[in-house]
Amino acid sequence: MFKNYFAFTKSLALNFFIGMVISIGLLVGLGPLVISYGKELPFSILSFVVLFNAIWWGWQIGFLSTLIYIFIGVAGLGIFPNHESGLKHLFTITNCGYYFGLLAAALLAGYFAEIPRKKKMLNALAVWFLGHALILLLGGLYIYRINPERAWAFIQLDFPAYAMKATAGLIITVAFLRFVEGRENFYKAS
Repeated sequence: MFKNYFAFTKSLALNFFIGMVISIGLLVGLGPLVISYGKELPFSILSFVVLFNAIWWGWQIGFLSTLIYIFIGVAGLGIFPNHESGLKHLFTITNCGYYFGLLAAALLAGYFAEIPRKKKMLNALAVWFLGHALILLLGGLYIYRINPERAWAFIQLDFPAYAMKATAGLIITVAFLRFVEGRENFYKAS
């Protein structure tokens, strides 16, 4: 969506490179942050940043930047949530499925965000919630495969956090589109 409104240069390759640098910068800078809501529900804003990149830059930049982010974290730079790193962090029972979900969500949400739709607000809503639901589903399925009792508890704890992130992303996207396109053009069919 974002790349449809702003071009940094006339070169598509340079625009792609600039988008990748910005996307990876957001992941590295905001990926380690964890927000705590009480004692029971700390949640990472990583899924929000991954979907933000995919929806605003497209599936190519969203997927590649997420993949590079995971490789950098595995290589030892503390960029995973809570400034963790390494294969040990990646392949724990509660993390591995979510990282597969991040990759799948970046791919699908970015792809669906690039398809022009008549109802832009409904499209943005569907893409944000689809992406977060996919992350939650793949994370829950991985946990279920290893420990079925813990899977349902994780999904119940994570669902409110994912719903809040999806809603915040929707509000930001709709506000940006209305600002860029203007009120009249935003509500017109594409």
